[in-house]
Amino acid sequence: MIRALYTAASGMNAQQTNIDNVAHNLANVNTTGYKKSRIEFEDLVYQEMRTTGYTRSGAFHMDAQGLLVTAEGYSLEPQITIPNNATSVSISKDGIVSAQVAGQSAAQQLGTIEIATFSNSGGLRPLGGNLFAPTTASGDAETGAPGTDSRGTLAQSFLEDSNVSVVEEMVNMIIGQRAYEANSRVVKAADEMLAQVNNLVR
Repeated sequence: MIRALYTAASGMNAQQTNIDNVAHNLANVNTTGYKKSRIEFEDLVYQEMRTTGYTRSGAFHMDAQGLLVTAEGYSLEPQITIPNNATSVSISKDGIVSAQVAGQSAAQQLGTIEIATFSNSGGLRPLGGNLFAPTTASGDAETGAPGTDSRGTLAQSFLEDSNVSVVEEMVNMIIGQRAYEANSRVVKAADEMLAQVNNLVR
């Protein structure tokens, strides 16, 4: 009966983690490029921050120094600097960033946005802030220009939507809550059996 208590408690902890994950997915339903996360058996509760990472969010802007940065303020690698006197910036489907500079008839090429691919993108570890780190499961990043080696191309002024389905996550939340309740009933039943055993001893 003691084992039943610990087994049920483990189940309750697992369902709590599951519901936390569902809540995280729902909170990111409108986050650009967010891919829903799922809980694996070997997941550990810790967070490790890295100074660099990879992102699916293409919402770039220019910072105070003229660097092209992500929505969170991280500069792209390789870095691309936009001149202060640029009147317009364009990004081609193959990732070439060009700027029209005042006083020049031809556009000035500033650099290329590279795309990183992984042998198993599902193995990337989320760092928070829409950043991911490579792991042994994901393999190392293979970077290159968009449109080369089966990489996708870029489209200026378009953003990738999140793939979270609100209805699916709500169903997952209900399933998680019911599983939590079932485990709590096991705890109650085990407690009642222990109480009866204690009464027999008296």
